[in-house]
Amino acid sequence: MLPSLINVVVLLDERQVAATRLGNAIRRFEEHGHHRYRLDSQVLWHELNAVVPEPVRKQVEDGRTNVDFFVSLLCGHVLVAVAAAVDLIAGRLTLPVRLAVEREMLRATGDFVGKGPTDALDPYRAKPQ
Repeated sequence: MLPSLINVVVLLDERQVAATRLGNAIRRFEEHGHHRYRLDSQVLWHELNAVVPEPVRKQVEDGRTNVDFFVSLLCGHVLVAVAAAVDLIAGRLTLPVRLAVEREMLRATGDFVGKGPTDALDPYRAKPQ
């Protein structure tokens, strides 16, 4: 069976090929309107969004808000992980070697959060060089 025209047109331009099947599917979805009807899907989306009923627009906005939140949350976690890895490599962060030490560090961290800055965390800070 011959591949559909949309697959042939999209795959002819190697710059349009994504690393995953999902990426290729999204790309085909974005390009379908242009190849089939000569419509720009991004402009068409905003035009359609302008004429849909208010509950549909609200549902789309809620979905976009949730996705934006989780993408921001993911980016924040990546930044914290990178910062922790840099500090660990640079020797400014030490990891506990025994479970009792880790529990004491967590207790001290809880006290720090609950009571404010204290000297309770000093034993867990790396010594200045």
